[in-house]
Amino acid sequence: LLAHWLWLQGIRRGGWRIWGGYCLVVSCAIYTHLLMIMLIPLHMIWFLLAWPQSKAHWRGYGGALAGLTLPYLPLLVWQWPMLLANEAKTGFNFVPLSKMVESLAMSHNNGLLPPAPWLNLLPMLFLALVGMLLGGGAIQAVTAALPASAMESASSTLGSWRRHALLLCWLIFPVLMIYGLSLRQPVYTDRYVIWIAPVLMILMTLGARTIRDNAGPLATPLVVVLLLYTIGFWGYRGWLETTTTIKYDLRDGVTYVAERRDPATLLILQIPHQQWAWQYYTGDNSFDLFATGPARLGNWAEGLWTNGGESDAEATAVVDEQMRAITSASNEVWLLSSEVEM
Repeated sequence: LLAHWLWLQGIRRGGWRIWGGYCLVVSCAIYTHLLMIMLIPLHMIWFLLAWPQSKAHWRGYGGALAGLTLPYLPLLVWQWPMLLANEAKTGFNFVPLSKMVESLAMSHNNGLLPPAPWLNLLPMLFLALVGMLLGGGAIQAVTAALPASAMESASSTLGSWRRHALLLCWLIFPVLMIYGLSLRQPVYTDRYVIWIAPVLMILMTLGARTIRDNAGPLATPLVVVLLLYTIGFWGYRGWLETTTTIKYDLRDGVTYVAERRDPATLLILQIPHQQWAWQYYTGDNSFDLFATGPARLGNWAEGLWTNGGESDAEATAVVDEQMRAITSASNEVWLLSSEVEM
């Protein structure tokens, strides 16, 4: 959001401080998550949509893009071979575009819990669809209603259809880009595009304004019902998340096993990264607790990787062979599992 705001400020009034801040924020973003690199091509498309206003600040924007080159080079050295590899490197399965859109609609409305039926989402989807198709008119109506002083300060802002196009691009482009990358190396999971959630809410707001302006005598009651339902549904789902156990309790799981297991007894960690949870929760909170962690972990083995794309029959045969090899010397085995559904 901060990168978007800085880009818009740069196109509106420019200045080296704005573009320098933009370069810094985007650099931090791409090191926070790899796929935030999508900000760069997204803003390039925004630059074209904002033409000719953006033309006046092409030097500042060009300088910011040049400044982003150096921070991204270390990532490019790592990412480029992975992108060109013929075999899958990411650990994700390919998701068709239709399934991507469906999962995003579900996750943005339902949160982390199992999804509610599609019928329950119709009011939110209706508001978003109206905002996507007709939101430009709502933007124009809001702009026209501004007082004269605000209109003067907004004289350098973009036209309503351009602003609407920026919103649609923010919503659609990241999904299409992830799909395009996934055609080469699957990279999709819904949380990777959580940053489109704000634009969905903006479009829903535009949808509500459009309905209010065009639905006649029923406009206000209809908008009130839709908004109350949306807020109520999201609030209910949020309450469910706060009162429902949705993550595995590694702390109690590790404590339970550690109290009953001899370190010489084989321990299989379904997700290898659990070794750090084990070392942490069996430690004494000292500064060097991980230095003595392997001794507390003792005899252990990694859980098997089964997301390689083999058929169930092939994967079962491979797992059987590998598990027999891992456990052949053990009469007793402990298994610590987490996120089994994956």
